[in-house]
Amino acid sequence: MYEQLAVLAIFVFLYSVVSGRLERTAFSGPMIFVAAGFIMGPAVLGCFRERIPTPSCACSRT
Repeated sequence: MYEQLAVLAIFVFLYSVVSGRLERTAFSGPMIFVAAGFIMGPAVLGCFRERIPTPSCACSRT
């Protein structure tokens, strides 16, 4: 969990450093964040995988 938070914080920091230069290009802030989310998501790098908790006991239906 802390690794994911650190990656996100580093990305936001790096975006804030270059945001002034990005304003003069055709790319907007939301475009950059969507692209970064796609790249860091489970489809490409897998940095942010959703972890679904499994039940600790098995339930049987009768």
